[in-house]
Formats: sequence, C-alpha cells, structure tokens
Amino acid sequence: MMLVLDSSVIVPLFHEEEQSDNAVRLFELCDEAKISLAISPLVHCEVGNCLVQFTKGTNRDASAYMEKLLEMDLKEIPLDRDVLMGALAISREHRLTFYDAVHVSSASRTGTNLITLDREILTRMDNSLDLDEAIDLIETVLDATKAN
Repeated sequence: MMLVLDSSVIVPLFHEEEQSDNAVRLFELCDEAKISLAISPLVHCEVGNCLVQFTKGTNRDASAYMEKLLEMDLKEIPLDRDVLMGALAISREHRLTFYDAVHVSSASRTGTNLITLDREILTRMDNSLDLDEAIDLIETVLDATKAN
C-alpha cells in the first residue's frame, strides 16, 4: 500500500501547529504498517519555502530542517507528461491551483489517496483524505492485520 502526501501534511513535522501530533502519528503508523509514502517533487519546494519563512529572524537553521526532509523515506513521483497533463485537467475541472492539482494528479497516477490538510482539495477531490481519515484507515488496516 502507498499513500501520497502533500506539503500541508509534512510542514507540521517541522513547525509546531495544531496537526503536528497527528502528522507524527501518521508517519509512525505508516512505518508500523509498512505503508510507503510518496510525494511530488513540488513538496521539497513548498516545504522549503515554509522553512525559510518559519526560521526567518530566528536562530533556527532552515538547512538543518531541509536535510531532515531530504533524509525522509519518501518516494518521489516524477513530474512526467502524464502527471503534468493530468494536473492541468484537474486544475481546470476542479478549480484548483496547478500546484495543488499536481499533488492530486500524482496520487491519481499511483492509484492511491492524497493525504492533505488543504480544505479546497478535500472538498473537491474524491481521492483525498484528511489526516484524521488517513490515521483511521491505517489503524483499521493494522487492526485487521493483527486479528489475522
């Protein structure tokens, strides 16, 4: 099993927010359930931008956080013709930014769900799950595995 993550699920790992504990829990559960996690290459750029903003004017080092991101076991879904053309169609049809549509298209290409905290994506796309739904799904998978 594989799940695709957008930046909104990864940023809380590096910056304390309301969903930080759930983001950590998702990664722990995926590790326990042997679920692969994947991202679009855009995630590095989007998270990097957040890291710069969060560390600006502080003594925190954005490069240390970026190193941690790059060391994470995240499969990168290539931005090939299929993903980009799919994103263009999704953007037009569902009125999403092209950037958000790339994440949705990446999940569609792999035949899996996109885990996101983005309300626009969650309300407009059937293949998206919020963090709580993803955690519930993985816990159900783990429970079923333990029952067998």
